[in-house]
Amino acid sequence: MNFRPDPKPPKRRRRQKPDDTWRIKYRSFPCLIPGCEATPCCAAHWPKHRGIGGAGAGWGYNEIVPLCSYHHDLIDGRLGVSDLIEIRRAEAQARVAKLAPAFWAAIKEEYGL
Repeated sequence: MNFRPDPKPPKRRRRQKPDDTWRIKYRSFPCLIPGCEATPCCAAHWPKHRGIGGAGAGWGYNEIVPLCSYHHDLIDGRLGVSDLIEIRRAEAQARVAKLAPAFWAAIKEEYGL
């Protein structure tokens, strides 16, 4: 008997991600939170957190912001749970929500996106 294996399902299109030069450039930006001048920064997903596996995450230039590792962990809720941390988290999220559109506009203007 000859059995043919089931055909493989079609491959899904990969998410569009910024090129490596853009990610390297992102590390040179200071943290978006005022008063924190930490560098290097990482590209933090905002306003939609990537979560495990990256489902539904955006990799567009207007969906990531530069945050230091502390503020990235704070906004993503990886620093534990306490009243003080939740207050700091809410303040940081409000600051990023206020500053992100201006940052994206400056990036689009500077890099012609």
